[in-house]
Amino acid sequence: MLTAGKKIFELRPHQDWNKGKAVLWAWKKLAPEYLPVYLGDDVTDEDAFRALKKSGVTIRVGKKKNSAAQYYVLKPKNVAEFFKRLNQRKGP
Repeated sequence: MLTAGKKIFELRPHQDWNKGKAVLWAWKKLAPEYLPVYLGDDVTDEDAFRALKKSGVTIRVGKKKNSAAQYYVLKPKNVAEFFKRLNQRKGP
């Protein structure tokens, strides 16, 4: 199945599958002991924002515009600042 996004086309299998299901699968299989953090800037990322709403941190890059993401940063360059601040807060 072909889905359009911001400057992209996303190919999805014909099964009931999307970025939300993919990110949950990857998290549970690869790193269930860690807090998932998902950043995205496209309408195709909304499935992942919804999927992680109760169990992770979701951040939209760009104006919030009715996004399911919990937080947002305005510009891609703000992502580096976000991680820098997050790294300063981490414990031992």
